[in-house]
Amino acid sequence: MKVLAAMAVIGRGIGPDWLRRILNVDERLLGEALTELFSRRVLAKSLEGGELRISFARPTDQSAIYASLGREERE
Repeated sequence: MKVLAAMAVIGRGIGPDWLRRILNVDERLLGEALTELFSRRVLAKSLEGGELRISFARPTDQSAIYASLGREERE
């Protein structure tokens, strides 16, 4: 999934607007993907400095997805 690959490469919490720009996807499509990933508890939401941040719920998931990516996908 594109969202998880991007999040794994980023490696830290990111705002939904930045994630949408990085992935170059429609807000609605990203919202649907995030809703599913939040409900499965793969990703988590937090507030940092009053702004929404999205990150992996478990660092081990981020590490596993990052490790599964090819070199080109990591760049």
